[in-house]
Amino acid sequence: MFKIPSFLVIAFSSTSFLDCCHYLNFIMHFEIHVTYLFTCFYNREMLLLPLEERLKKWFTEVSGVNRFDALKDLAPTCSEVEILKMLPECAYLVRGLWVCKSSLLFDGVYSGPMDRILLEFTKRDPVPSNILEPFINLIGNRAMRDWILSPLCKRRQILKDHKFISADLSFIKRYPHIVNEQECAWSARETTLRESLEMSTTLAKKTMNSTRPNVASKGPHSNMSKGRDGPSQGSDDLARSVLGTVFTANKVRSC
Repeated sequence: MFKIPSFLVIAFSSTSFLDCCHYLNFIMHFEIHVTYLFTCFYNREMLLLPLEERLKKWFTEVSGVNRFDALKDLAPTCSEVEILKMLPECAYLVRGLWVCKSSLLFDGVYSGPMDRILLEFTKRDPVPSNILEPFINLIGNRAMRDWILSPLCKRRQILKDHKFISADLSFIKRYPHIVNEQECAWSARETTLRESLEMSTTLAKKTMNSTRPNVASKGPHSNMSKGRDGPSQGSDDLARSVLGTVFTANKVRSC
């Protein structure tokens, strides 16, 4: 939002209303021109990159969720076939929108939970909160959780669900073969995610069990224990010691 600098507020206090309007009009148009020039410069720099790098840079630095028609503006000299062939390398298709791959954003800590959240939105929209929240809670950092979810969906507390940000029905109608390909990719990804989750759960249980303190079993002292063939060696030595003391006290010598 545009904010008037304090020095202009002081200047406007001694200027007529009409002059103030002229000043504001000039400043606002100046800001628009600067923004336009910056956008043109950024787009020109983007167009110098290869298509794959261009798309990755856009998804990771500008917008993580995009319509296909908007992405075509990034590649004015490329055909739709070329763009559609490259997009799966950078993004997932969710309800007709292209969403940045989690692997481009994270090393793996938050990648799994984000993919599970997106997977649920490929099945239904909205998604009940009791289905989505277990995966959301896997993102322990609250700030990171908000950063991931804010461009994807909105939580509706009254309805107890999460609503995906939007949908591109026109893309779904125009490119059904791409939709089918992405559905197959999501199906394979779901299997991988499920196996990964089961492996993580099993590993967590093993870790918990290994960190439990070992409690010694109660029972007779090792010197008093018996083996299969009779008293142990420790028990025999103890008996001889006691007998030796008794014999000495009574001045009895053994043969």
